[in-house]
Amino acid sequence: MNAYLASEEIEQVQHLKFLGVCIDEQLTWNNHITHLLFKLSSALFVLNRISKVCALSTRLTTYHSVFHSHISYCILLWGSTSEMNLLEVFKCQKKALRSILHLKRNEPCKVHFQKHKIFTIYAQYVYQLLLKIKKNECIFSSVGESHHYNTRNGHLLRLQQNKLKIKSNLPSQAGITYFNLLSKPISNLNMSAFKRKIKTELLALAPYSFEEVKKCLPTLKLDKNK
Repeated sequence: MNAYLASEEIEQVQHLKFLGVCIDEQLTWNNHITHLLFKLSSALFVLNRISKVCALSTRLTTYHSVFHSHISYCILLWGSTSEMNLLEVFKCQKKALRSILHLKRNEPCKVHFQKHKIFTIYAQYVYQLLLKIKKNECIFSSVGESHHYNTRNGHLLRLQQNKLKIKSNLPSQAGITYFNLLSKPISNLNMSAFKRKIKTELLALAPYSFEEVKKCLPTLKLDKNK
């Protein structure tokens, strides 16, 4: 099927690069991950060079500016890529952390992600998803809007039923899945408190998988002193 713009046929391509994001026709994000890993490898080289001569505060600042910035950039789009792709990025992220903290090659990193308050790639993606849904919560319908009586799950946001995996991985759909795992007191927080709460909990969790996040979100509770 041909597409036209102002009577001119639009050329169909298998992949293209737009604003630094490599988009393929199947939205697998494989090309973008390859591009991202190349950038992270270059950033890792910089971190390795400065790790021997700079103070920790400088190393952490450099990590966020030259390395983590690539991970967080447009992660709402490519964060739905395959687990294998995410794992490759996460391996590179752990190498960067070991470099700036002078850790041994196979030393566990989880406690260091927590101590230095650094998002793992999994936490970064879920954090961005939840903020997107919270900011645009008013445009989504709830389960309770389909009838006139109160139900236990009436406050949950309604997911669109999609048979195509490519649609179920859209940020809005993936975000609603995670948002609905939160208790009503958490999801009802104002934007500022919500952002602070989710960020604090995900940094403390430092998840190594999305399953860790899914197990954690339903257990979140409001602080007693709030």
